[in-house]
Amino acid sequence: MIVALARAIVYTPPNKPKILNQKKKIGEAAFLEKCSEVEHAIKQAICEAPDYDKLVEALMLCGDQHAKIKDHCHIKVGIPVKPMLAKPTKGVHVIL
Repeated sequence: MIVALARAIVYTPPNKPKILNQKKKIGEAAFLEKCSEVEHAIKQAICEAPDYDKLVEALMLCGDQHAKIKDHCHIKVGIPVKPMLAKPTKGVHVIL
């Protein structure tokens, strides 16, 4: 789902309404590189704030400018970050 979301945002950036197919404009290699960058930014945002509603709102505002996604999706008090969603264990021997 994250890959598809990243490709959709790069293919038709919502912050640039006149561009309907950015892949034609920038070329295949640049398109794939941009998709990879946006995908990484989305993964980082989901780890810090696991709320897809907020993420989609941020993507609609920021579009393909992946550096701005951090400004909208960041750690907040009371919302566990992705690595904190681990299950408790009964002892150290289970971890090892």
